[in-house]
Amino acid sequence: MPSIKIWTILIGILAVLCSAASPLPALQESDSTFAEAVEAHWRWDLEEAIALYDKVIARDPYHANAFFYRGAAHRSRGNHDAALADFNQALAIQPDLAEALFGRGSIHRERGLFDKTVADMDRVLVLVPKHQGALEARADAFYALGKMDEAIGDASTLIEIRPSLSEAHFYVLQHTRAKGM
Repeated sequence: MPSIKIWTILIGILAVLCSAASPLPALQESDSTFAEAVEAHWRWDLEEAIALYDKVIARDPYHANAFFYRGAAHRSRGNHDAALADFNQALAIQPDLAEALFGRGSIHRERGLFDKTVADMDRVLVLVPKHQGALEARADAFYALGKMDEAIGDASTLIEIRPSLSEAHFYVLQHTRAKGM
């Protein structure tokens, strides 16, 4: 059986070899670039933000947040096809990324794909049960699909969370009038 001294030396050699092969410098550079991209995004310099997200993704093609944020930037610029592709890629990497699901579902809503909107918002609400945007989008989709009881359910939840939300009151009012109440 090897002595403790030999094990210590072997562990030391292994640590040196692992640190020499470590991708940490590239990840640190990627993280710095990601921070710059988010900053540009917040400044509403979407062209710069997208270019920086591109660099992050080139270095780390599994950076789900970079795909999500780049998708959000594309959506803000009105490029919904690129946004949808990025949201889908973010979800392929990290299926529980609620905001990517919300972004994709919002595009479906804007395109009138209400069944897909409901499916994505259902998943968001499993992950974040009181996500106001998802509740509102799903209520709107249910309303468009003629599913008033479901729309009212989401609108009622929204009213509980945020009583001043006028759209939620509209759904409740519309439903009660439709039922002759």
